[in-house]
Amino acid sequence: MTTNGKNGLIFIFIGLLCLSMIGYFAYYLLGRVNSHKESYSDKKKELVVLEERKKQSQQLRDDLVKLSDDAEKINEAFLGAGFDDTVNFTIQVEDIAKTLGIQYEINIARNATNIQPSSIKDLPVDRVLDTFPHIVFKIDLESTYADLVKFIEGLNRMPYYINIERLDIRKSGIAEEGGVVLTKATLQVKVFTHEIKPSN
Repeated sequence: MTTNGKNGLIFIFIGLLCLSMIGYFAYYLLGRVNSHKESYSDKKKELVVLEERKKQSQQLRDDLVKLSDDAEKINEAFLGAGFDDTVNFTIQVEDIAKTLGIQYEINIARNATNIQPSSIKDLPVDRVLDTFPHIVFKIDLESTYADLVKFIEGLNRMPYYINIERLDIRKSGIAEEGGVVLTKATLQVKVFTHEIKPSN
C-alpha cells in the first residue's frame, strides 16, 4: 500500500470516528432535548394546575368575604336578648308610633329568649319558628287605617327579623277633626333574638 492509500484509510477512519462522535453527541443532545421537553411539559401542567388552584383559592376567599358579610347581616337581624336591647327596641317602636301621631301601648306578651333552637325534623312548618329564641310584644294602637299601615311598614323597615303573629283591627269611632274613621288594632309582634348562652 502506498502512503496515499494509508493516508486515505486514516482519513476515512478518522472521518468515521468523527461521524460516530457527532452521531453520539447528536443522540445525546436529542435525548437531553426530549428529557427537557418532557420536563417542560410536566412543569407546564403543574403551572396550569397551580393557576387553577390559585383561581379556586381566590374564589374561596371571595366567597368567604361574602359569607362573612352575610353572617354579619344575619347577626344584626336578631335583637339582643338583654334588657337594654329590649328597651331600645321598644323605644324604636314608640318613635315610629309618635312620628305618625298614633296612640300606643307596648307590653311584653312572652319572653322566650332562653330556649335553645331544637331539631325541626318532626315539627309542623308553622311551629318551627317557635323553637328559636324570641320576644313577643303586644302593641295596642289607635289611629287611622292609613297610619296603621304606615306603622306596620315602619316595623318592616326595622333591621330585625320580625314576624307579626296576630293582627286584630276594629273600628273604634270617628275622629272629631275631619271625620276620619279611627281604628283600634292589636298586634302581636315576634322579634327573634340572639340565643342566650347557658352559664356554666
